[in-house]
Amino acid sequence: MTGPDRGELERLAWLLGGELTANGAVRCPGPDRPDDDRIMVVRFDDRLEDGFIAACIAVDYERDACREIVHAVLAQHRFEHAAAEARDASRRYWAPGGPADRKYPVLPSKAWPEPVPAVAGSTAVAIEDANDRLRRRRR
Repeated sequence: MTGPDRGELERLAWLLGGELTANGAVRCPGPDRPDDDRIMVVRFDDRLEDGFIAACIAVDYERDACREIVHAVLAQHRFEHAAAEARDASRRYWAPGGPADRKYPVLPSKAWPEPVPAVAGSTAVAIEDANDRLRRRRR
């Protein structure tokens, strides 16, 4: 059987509100069941069409309702995983000594031009004027 590793299975079990069994299955509450109920069993296997099989112990549940719950949790898990990978890649890129340092070298401080004084009609003067008007109104 191929599928997620043990750490990922524990995370999926937590997301489903259940627990991981010794044989790698996740037991969790079924649709519209209390949180402490473990009526649904989910097994993950990459060889399956959806990557998992979900079954309810109770016969009155449709398999589609169980599959919808697992699909929603997997979509959230994949989104969080992709977001975490993007954050890590960004941190590696901008880290000291990373690719950004080689691509955008830091210029020495004297290489920066002197600040340009604010002139009439510039954005900086407009913001200062607006702040002055606000301060006068508050008095």
